[in-house]
Amino acid sequence: MWLDEVDEIFKGYNISCYILIVLPIFILVSSTSPVSASHEFPAYRMQHFDLHGMAFGSRMASVNLEARSISTFSSSRHCVFARLMDLSIETYRNIRGKAGALIVELPKSLSNLTQDEKQHILMLEQKMIYEQETSIPVYFTKYNNVIDNIVTELSTNVDARNKKKSAAETLFSSIAANGYQIVISAGTPTARTDTKIATIYGHLAGYRPDGKVPTIAIVTHYDSFGVAPEASFVLCLDTLAASDTIFMHVSKPPKDGSPASIFYKNLKSVGEDYPSVSIEGVHKKINLAEDILAWEHERYSIRRLTAFTLSSVKSHKDSWRSTILDNSENLDINRLERNAKIIVNSIGKFVYDIPDGGIFGGSWDVNPAYIDAWLNHLAGQPRSSQLLSTKDNALVVSLQDNFNKYLRDVKITFAMPDKRDPDYQFFGTTGGTLNIYSVKPAVFDLIVTLAITLYLVLVYVVIHYVPVLYSVSMNLMKNQKVKAR
Repeated sequence: MWLDEVDEIFKGYNISCYILIVLPIFILVSSTSPVSASHEFPAYRMQHFDLHGMAFGSRMASVNLEARSISTFSSSRHCVFARLMDLSIETYRNIRGKAGALIVELPKSLSNLTQDEKQHILMLEQKMIYEQETSIPVYFTKYNNVIDNIVTELSTNVDARNKKKSAAETLFSSIAANGYQIVISAGTPTARTDTKIATIYGHLAGYRPDGKVPTIAIVTHYDSFGVAPEASFVLCLDTLAASDTIFMHVSKPPKDGSPASIFYKNLKSVGEDYPSVSIEGVHKKINLAEDILAWEHERYSIRRLTAFTLSSVKSHKDSWRSTILDNSENLDINRLERNAKIIVNSIGKFVYDIPDGGIFGGSWDVNPAYIDAWLNHLAGQPRSSQLLSTKDNALVVSLQDNFNKYLRDVKITFAMPDKRDPDYQFFGTTGGTLNIYSVKPAVFDLIVTLAITLYLVLVYVVIHYVPVLYSVSMNLMKNQKVKAR
């Protein structure tokens, strides 16, 4: 009889052996980790720097928190995962004060945004960086279908919870729902001690019969450069393709007959050849109380050098001067080419003292293909200050090589902050790897634990009372045999 065989098996082993067999089986068939899926994406940390003793940007870098949407986060144990267009200034302030971290998904295309959407991003950027330092980690990640689906799922879970459900439906939804764990492994950001800001300069010698040879010095400082003909003035360029108006920003109105006044007249004269372009002058006094000077030319004006900035934006507070929207997708290359021609011919008229007619044309004209090639090159290179401050930076070296083709005595000088009392400090950890793990909620682990416990209790009861059941079965069979006789 099979009952006899079962009885012999149970008599040969004790209950602990069965538990040792059953538990490993459960461990093998169940996942060793609550993670059922994982994804990796590059993430870019928010700006982090100190200027004149004031802290700006995000101060932390490491993240290991549960992902929540804008509507469901409640404590510092949650990492808010949201789209950039869903963030508002008030929402960001709330997240900055309560959440543990923030991951922002950028739009799929920055060039297809409406003007209202672009203005929203511009205002949000300024508040995020300059309003107040952020004590939590803040990262940005590019649009990705997987990331977008996760953000949508987090938002959908919110909508589902808001609906009225029975207790059973709510419990089932809690068990069946998926959660996400956000992990970015990064050390504590530390101030960099090897910061070196590179300045590239060179000169191109000219000739004049009267012996007064002007010298044009082209100085690049990240995204701007200056021109100083005969040391008469310093010209700085800033944001040249944002509008159809070229503004000449000065700290002090130039006197009639001065080099700056002559250049402004040349600029207006050349601009008249382009009906869609207007030339305007803007006067703004230098505010020495500000931590960041409004325009680049103010640094020279403080040293009593005649200087001005040419820009297509009217105010130094215009957010287009520093935004993630300032990329090749949103740049009007035809406008940039046209404005470059106006400025180049204005400089040529001043240097060669030619009142009328274009100076550069034909093979000397502004080359659109050349501009497009450099735009593509610059767009593919990170140009943040802390990334360019390393020695032998690829972008700085490429600029130097290009200057060597047209200028003489091209050199690079490095400016370093004072080690004891630095005016500015850059910090490391500008990016990292965003790990997203799909996990089950804690209530799911609780239900699984209860189920396993119930199963083990049932197994124990069955094993413990098998001899009794066997005896009862044997007695029943004997009684049936006796009655049959």
